[in-house]
Amino acid sequence: MSGFETLQQIREDILFKHILVIAIYSTSATEDGVKNTFRLDANAYVVKPIDFNDLKKVIQMDWKEG
Repeated sequence: MSGFETLQQIREDILFKHILVIAIYSTSATEDGVKNTFRLDANAYVVKPIDFNDLKKVIQMDWKEG
């Protein structure tokens, strides 16, 4: 199962629909891939190699349901 399929299933499941999803991309991520991630309702994405402090900032953002 791809990450896109996984994200789609998470968003379709009432038990998991509202959890924070941060996609992790390699440096070879395409613009279409990133756009698709947001179309599938990911909250954010980070690019490898991941700086822990940057990831921590993303996790600690004020995420409001909307």
